[in-house]
Amino acid sequence: MDLYYYIDILIFSPIWEEAFFRGVLLFILLKFLKPFWAITISSIVFSLFHPLYFVIIFVWGLLLAIMTYKTRSLIPAMITHSTWNLYAGKLILFF
Repeated sequence: MDLYYYIDILIFSPIWEEAFFRGVLLFILLKFLKPFWAITISSIVFSLFHPLYFVIIFVWGLLLAIMTYKTRSLIPAMITHSTWNLYAGKLILFF
């Protein structure tokens, strides 16, 4: 795998995914729904974009959405998402 692949999964993917799913979708939903429903719906949509691991990604989406909601910042979710991608990538390469 080349360097661009690692840059993509460690930097670009977490940034755009968090910007869209938490930065745009979550905060739009929060304008119309209670936090519980906004967090749940944004997590379901997030997991639909990762169908192979739907349940794990749904729980992961819940945690990232709660983190974003509580901190009112995307930065912690982006860093956590990037760290998870690094861990998951290394785990997949190990097995």
